[in-house]
Amino acid sequence: QISGVTLDNASNNGTCMASVAYHLRRMGFQFDPIGNRVRYVCDPNYWTALKDNVLKAARALITAIRSSDQRRAAFLSTITSVNDKNNWQDGDSRALRIIMLVKDVETRWSSTFLMIDRLLELHLAVQEYIQNDHEIPYISNDQFRVLKDIRRFLAYPHFMQELLSAERTPTLARVIPMYERLIQLLRNKVRVKLPKLRHAIDASIAKLEEYLDHARCTDLYVLAMVFSPAIKLEWIKEHWSPSEHERARTIVKRAV
Repeated sequence: QISGVTLDNASNNGTCMASVAYHLRRMGFQFDPIGNRVRYVCDPNYWTALKDNVLKAARALITAIRSSDQRRAAFLSTITSVNDKNNWQDGDSRALRIIMLVKDVETRWSSTFLMIDRLLELHLAVQEYIQNDHEIPYISNDQFRVLKDIRRFLAYPHFMQELLSAERTPTLARVIPMYERLIQLLRNKVRVKLPKLRHAIDASIAKLEEYLDHARCTDLYVLAMVFSPAIKLEWIKEHWSPSEHERARTIVKRAV
């Protein structure tokens, strides 16, 4: 049953909708080619910023600002200047923190999220600093828009990782359930909210599913889940395939 069609603004799509309506009416169905069409608004500036490797641009900007003691000091002074211009005093929630930009590290969890988060937090100071130092790589407003969406996407695995790495809390039993929940959120919520990043989101889902396939075959994960009062074997029975559930039972029997 067709309730609506999503298309961009190309003229041939209007012709297509008229043809669809014509054939549906001949079959006795009422279908309005205008009222049942959702026009997908093309945003060429956003797509250009996304294709230009905005993360590479962000890293170049941050590296340049952090490249010398003089530039770091000048940037911190710029933050103070922005606060003064806007009359943002200490304690004002709008006031920018006097802190330095951070760069991500491949071997550190969530470092890309933290890099983008800090850059967006200080973007007013960054924009003003760029105007005064033309040797610093420029980041456009459209690139900042893309970074905001990337931050929204990365926030989900970041907060999940924060929960799993909580101090003094045994988390091994929670790894598989939480990452399965993360996959559900990415697939059913984040992909809908951020359709322009769908390719990156799908790649993340595929990688997570690959890791989970390995984890489900690891005895220690299974035993930790079964012996956890909050999970037990019933959770595995409900969320895993019958063969995976049976394998989990075998692992437990062998262990006890």
